[in-house]
This record gives sequence, C-alpha cells and structure tokens, in this order.
Amino acid sequence: MLDPTRTDFLEKVDRLSLFFFLIGIGQLFSFTFQFFFLSKVAETLTFSVRIDMMKKILKMPISWFDKPENTPGALGHKLSQDC
Repeated sequence: MLDPTRTDFLEKVDRLSLFFFLIGIGQLFSFTFQFFFLSKVAETLTFSVRIDMMKKILKMPISWFDKPENTPGALGHKLSQDC
C-alpha cells in the first residue's frame, strides 16, 4: 500500500500514473482496431448475403414474379431490410 509519509511516495505515484496512462492509450488503440475490423467483417458479410439473395431471385421462374408479394419494390425492400 502507498504510504504518503514515505520519501519515495511521489515517485511511486508518478510511476502508477504513467502505467494508467499507458493502459488508457493501449485501450484507445485496441478499441479503434476492434471496431474497425468488426465493421469490416459485418460489411463483407452483409454484401455476400445480398449477392446470394439477388442470385437466388434472378433464378426464380417468371411466374414467381407475378405474385403480389414479389413485386420489384417488395424485392428491393427485402434486399435492403432482410439482409
């Protein structure tokens, strides 16, 4: 424990303050990289799901597009919301 009456008290306080500062800087960089890479993975995953869904829609028979729930607007909404 730190005792304020000791002669090396300020030296220990300065060293511990430096450690806390370095931990804070390390956390800043690690959180920045974490959020960057997580958003990159999410973007790539969403893009691949949308591409797969679009390929599936394009392979559907013509009669499938005649249904009211499969209008171009509804399909575009599904691509943007469901993926």
